[in-house]
Amino acid sequence: MIVRRWLTFCALTALTTLLVPGELLGQQGQSAPPPTARAAATADLIGTWVSVVTEDWLYRMVTPAKGDRRNVPLNAAGIAATNAWDPARDEA
Repeated sequence: MIVRRWLTFCALTALTTLLVPGELLGQQGQSAPPPTARAAATADLIGTWVSVVTEDWLYRMVTPAKGDRRNVPLNAAGIAATNAWDPARDEA
Protein backbone atom coordinates (compact mmCIF):
# COMPACT_ATOMS: atom_id res chain seq x y z
CA MET A 1 0.00 0.00 0.00
CA ILE A 2 2.80 2.43 0.91
CA VAL A 3 4.71 1.57 -2.28
CA ARG A 4 1.63 2.23 -4.41
CA ARG A 5 1.15 5.67 -2.79
CA TRP A 6 4.81 6.47 -3.28
CA LEU A 7 4.71 5.51 -6.96
CA THR A 8 1.52 7.54 -7.46
CA PHE A 9 3.14 10.55 -5.81
CA CYS A 10 6.26 10.25 -8.00
CA ALA A 11 4.16 9.89 -11.17
CA LEU A 12 2.03 12.92 -10.33
CA THR A 13 5.13 14.97 -9.51
CA ALA A 14 6.74 14.03 -12.83
CA LEU A 15 3.58 14.85 -14.81
CA THR A 16 3.16 18.17 -13.04
CA THR A 17 6.76 19.10 -13.78
CA LEU A 18 6.40 18.18 -17.45
CA LEU A 19 3.15 20.10 -17.87
CA VAL A 20 4.44 23.40 -16.46
CA PRO A 21 5.25 25.81 -19.32
CA GLY A 22 8.93 26.58 -19.76
CA GLU A 23 8.30 30.32 -19.41
CA LEU A 24 7.29 29.83 -15.80
CA LEU A 25 10.52 28.03 -14.97
CA GLY A 26 12.91 30.52 -16.58
CA GLN A 27 13.12 34.25 -17.00
CA GLN A 28 10.11 36.01 -18.43
CA GLY A 29 11.21 37.38 -21.82
CA GLN A 30 13.76 40.11 -22.39
CA SER A 31 13.82 43.09 -20.08
CA ALA A 32 15.56 46.42 -20.51
CA PRO A 33 19.37 46.32 -20.70
CA PRO A 34 21.13 46.72 -17.36
CA PRO A 35 22.16 50.26 -16.41
CA THR A 36 25.71 51.42 -17.02
CA ALA A 37 28.18 51.31 -14.17
CA ARG A 38 28.07 55.09 -13.79
CA ALA A 39 24.25 55.09 -13.60
CA ALA A 40 24.17 52.17 -11.14
CA ALA A 41 26.77 53.64 -8.77
CA THR A 42 25.43 54.73 -5.39
CA ALA A 43 28.08 57.42 -4.89
CA ASP A 44 30.30 59.54 -7.13
CA LEU A 45 33.92 58.88 -6.12
CA ILE A 46 35.55 60.87 -8.92
CA GLY A 47 38.27 63.20 -7.67
CA THR A 48 41.83 63.38 -6.46
CA TRP A 49 42.71 60.80 -3.86
CA VAL A 50 45.73 61.22 -1.60
CA SER A 51 47.27 59.13 1.10
CA VAL A 52 46.87 60.48 4.60
CA VAL A 53 50.28 60.51 6.27
CA THR A 54 50.03 59.67 9.96
CA GLU A 55 52.34 58.25 12.58
CA ASP A 56 51.84 54.82 10.94
CA TRP A 57 53.31 55.86 7.57
CA LEU A 58 56.38 53.70 8.13
CA TYR A 59 54.31 50.52 8.21
CA ARG A 60 52.58 51.37 4.93
CA MET A 61 55.50 52.75 2.92
CA VAL A 62 58.34 50.38 3.85
CA THR A 63 58.43 46.64 3.33
CA PRO A 64 59.34 44.96 6.62
CA ALA A 65 62.54 42.97 6.90
CA LYS A 66 62.46 39.25 6.26
CA GLY A 67 61.14 37.41 9.30
CA ASP A 68 59.53 40.52 10.83
CA ARG A 69 56.05 39.35 11.78
CA ARG A 70 55.58 40.94 15.17
CA ASN A 71 51.99 42.16 14.87
CA VAL A 72 50.65 39.46 12.55
CA PRO A 73 49.12 36.38 14.17
CA LEU A 74 50.28 33.40 12.09
CA ASN A 75 49.92 29.66 12.33
CA ALA A 76 52.68 27.22 11.33
CA ALA A 77 51.78 27.42 7.61
CA GLY A 78 51.90 31.23 7.71
CA ILE A 79 55.28 31.23 9.41
CA ALA A 80 56.61 28.80 6.80
CA ALA A 81 55.32 31.07 4.02
CA THR A 82 56.99 34.16 5.51
CA ASN A 83 60.26 32.29 5.92
CA ALA A 84 60.13 31.15 2.28
CA TRP A 85 59.75 34.75 0.99
CA ASP A 86 62.75 36.05 -0.95
CA PRO A 87 62.97 39.87 -1.03
CA ALA A 88 65.64 39.77 -3.79
CA ARG A 89 63.14 38.06 -6.08
CA ASP A 90 60.73 41.00 -5.59
CA GLU A 91 63.44 43.43 -6.67
CA ALA A 92 64.04 41.54 -9.94
